[in-house]
Amino acid sequence: LLEKCEKRGIRLLLTLTNFWEDYGGVEQYCNWFGVKDKSEFFRDRRIKEAYKRYARFVAERYKDNESVFAFQLINEPRIELGGENAMGVRDSIMKEWCREMIQAFREVNSNHMLSLGSEGFSSSSSSSSSNGFDGEVSSANVNPFSDAGTWGVDFIEDSKGFDFLTVHLWVDE
Repeated sequence: LLEKCEKRGIRLLLTLTNFWEDYGGVEQYCNWFGVKDKSEFFRDRRIKEAYKRYARFVAERYKDNESVFAFQLINEPRIELGGENAMGVRDSIMKEWCREMIQAFREVNSNHMLSLGSEGFSSSSSSSSSNGFDGEVSSANVNPFSDAGTWGVDFIEDSKGFDFLTVHLWVDE
């Protein structure tokens, strides 16, 4: 695929894993280590080390491949853990996971841009709920789903260390 893209001048964005079950994703990592809760993907030391080994392998393998535009760490990450009172905990877990994975990737590949792969949500517990806009903008009116602000992902806060951001757009009713 990469050779065909290179011949045609097409550049690819490679996503390293998926939060959803498609193509294995986070659930497969959890299954390999006997973990039931998908949120453990972001906390369990064994799972994080396995993911880092994989990310480093892919990042190094393609570090000089010009048909690769950039990499995303994970498609649509989220932490579904603990209810309303755990929002700050979820936010800190995601920030730490991002920091660790950026470092692992950059150890072997500084040639490509890197993105988280989040949808563009704003966390309800974040100080960035105004997102730098003039006026009051709460997570409730920038997120497409009422509970999206509780998933431990914050578009602005989690962007530190990444080269670009992504937003997934959905049509409103």
